[in-house]
Amino acid sequence: MDSKNSKNSRESESSRAADTSADFTGTGRPKSREHLYAKLPLVYSCSGCSSAAQLANEMALRLDHEEMAEMSCIAGVGAGVPSLLRTAHSGRPMIVLDGCALQCARLTLKNRGINPILPIDLSRHGVRKRLHERPTAEEKRRVWDSVVYPAAAELLLLHLGSQNPDR
Repeated sequence: MDSKNSKNSRESESSRAADTSADFTGTGRPKSREHLYAKLPLVYSCSGCSSAAQLANEMALRLDHEEMAEMSCIAGVGAGVPSLLRTAHSGRPMIVLDGCALQCARLTLKNRGINPILPIDLSRHGVRKRLHERPTAEEKRRVWDSVVYPAAAELLLLHLGSQNPDR
């Protein structure tokens, strides 16, 4: 009897796992969320070791986590990963966040024939590059509130409006 209950329990767990996996795309996000992200602008950022680079990366992650843009992988674009190049060449509006005047993320895209609609160089907004340091909480707040959020919100509204011409 224990063996039978154990078998039924395993079958039930297997069935639940199959039901759950049917709701996901393999990325950990529900399918409906994947559809949402596919309609959003893309965001790329640099991610070097300076405070400015990490600030750019954190801002891109926040845009992704707040469902204002879908973050993709700039290193994969630079490396020529086919699936990531397809995403980058998809024609979706694109934000690129660079921490300093070197603009490595923007140049990586440019070298692949991609010109983002909204390139943002944080150094032009008062962000100073400090090696081997993290961005401060004040920098994060200021850059989000005065630079990244307003620009991304405007792009998102324009993009979603162009997808719904009846509005």
